[in-house]
Amino acid sequence: MAAKKAILAGGTGLVGNLLLELLIRDRNYNEVVLLSRQDLKSSGKVKVLKTDFEDLKSIADEITGDECFCCLGTTMKKAGSKSAFYKVDHTYPAELARIAVANGVNKYLLVTSLGANARSSFYYNRVKGEVENTILKLDYDSIHIFRPSLILGKRNEKRIAESIGKWISFLIIPLMVGPLKKYKPIKASDIAQAMLKIALKDEKGIFFHESDFIKAIAKQ
Repeated sequence: MAAKKAILAGGTGLVGNLLLELLIRDRNYNEVVLLSRQDLKSSGKVKVLKTDFEDLKSIADEITGDECFCCLGTTMKKAGSKSAFYKVDHTYPAELARIAVANGVNKYLLVTSLGANARSSFYYNRVKGEVENTILKLDYDSIHIFRPSLILGKRNEKRIAESIGKWISFLIIPLMVGPLKKYKPIKASDIAQAMLKIALKDEKGIFFHESDFIKAIAKQ
């Protein structure tokens, strides 16, 4: 396989950081372009582009490669408002996708959420569904949408609602069988592993991956 170039947005978050580590170690990739608000240093195969996501067009020429991984995401509490949340979870991923496909990137891999639905009465799920719909209209060879349930992993910030959800989930996990398997909490490391493995497959089309499938792919 020819050496590949990956674009990664959200590489300092829980899933994105684990994915970045995998991309660095994977011999199929000789370059990773990391889009980050933070002032990080480029090192080895990682080229850091300090990015103002409000003005992605200013670095549009740099957004080229084989695959674009988007792990951008926030919470309503951290964003501070619906409009700020919408920017991080819809505007930025959608604009990145538009620029990447215009530059010849042929595969886009996006993390949204279980329950994503543009018609949902829940704002969080509705925005996730809307960004999916926006990106699905773009002319990529392959689009992979990852819809994890509750994500497990060590975060830099505390999320009280998620912590409560984890405890409740652990109590009912034994009951999550058959159609309910997709609702089981999933490790961030499994999502990262699955994203990399799927990116390396030569599959064309639109694909949705929920937690049970994501975990199965990660363990292969």
